[in-house]
Amino acid sequence: MKGKSIGISRFGSVSDVAARELLKGLGLRPQEDVKILQVGGASERAAGFSRGVIAGFPSPPGNVNLIPGGLPHRVLADMADLKKPYPLPFICAVTTKSYLAKNRSVVKRVMMALIEASHYFKTNKEGAQKIVAKYLRGANKAYLDSSYDSTFKILERVPYTTREGMKIQLDDALKQAPGSKVTVDSLIDDSIVREIEKEGFIDRIYGRQ
Repeated sequence: MKGKSIGISRFGSVSDVAARELLKGLGLRPQEDVKILQVGGASERAAGFSRGVIAGFPSPPGNVNLIPGGLPHRVLADMADLKKPYPLPFICAVTTKSYLAKNRSVVKRVMMALIEASHYFKTNKEGAQKIVAKYLRGANKAYLDSSYDSTFKILERVPYTTREGMKIQLDDALKQAPGSKVTVDSLIDDSIVREIEKEGFIDRIYGRQ
């Protein structure tokens, strides 16, 4: 990757933060060892990759369709395979503190449903892929397999937010808002997950390990 470029959607985006942390995790210096180019959305990045303008940074499962005609490409690194704080917590269950205070039971049921859905996904590949295919019309087997494999790696049995990964994202965001008093602890509330775990719900879903 040294001397090459990778494409992101825009500076400051999730793809930008992820690209920089991936490079650091591989012992490379962003913009010095590897250039980061603001390319655009997934289709623009795929086009840039197919023309050899960038070395990649595709997000699975879109990587299976990077090059027209399905020409082969190699995955050089996967953030899900790196040591924590990777993967970064790109997608979290989010609500306001006021809503949580007034509707704690609702939020708890949502979290229980997410845990149960994660278990179904991880233990029923065929069923999970059928659901994905239902809502992503035209998804071929390669796309479904890539989608399943990449998602499987990042679904945790007990879905606590990765604090180290959250700090990486927060530190990057605070560069745009110096003086802000926002902290990781002010953003994360793991109390419901702890409560669900203590009550034995997760053990009943997964079976004791």
